[in-house]
Amino acid sequence: MHTPGPWKVIPPVGPGNYGVNSEKALTAYGNWCVAVIPNGDHAEAAPNARLIAAAPALLEALEALAEYWRNGTPVQPGSEVANDALAAIAAARGEGVKA
Repeated sequence: MHTPGPWKVIPPVGPGNYGVNSEKALTAYGNWCVAVIPNGDHAEAAPNARLIAAAPALLEALEALAEYWRNGTPVQPGSEVANDALAAIAAARGEGVKA
């Protein structure tokens, strides 16, 4: 089992490093860091941090879609499961999010 989500990006937490923290673990254990992304001044650091932070939501969305497919249930555009998947993808891409 992984650290519970949601995870969020913490902009540079050291000399140019981004962090990814679990909001639930922050409450339970203090400042719980899931990942550190070095080279925070590099162009790919923030997108990498966003992708890592989106992992729990991406997993949850894929599991929900897989359950629909296992049951033979069509996924309709605009349905909750479709919207959750699209929101997770947008978060991973950093669309509408600053990091």
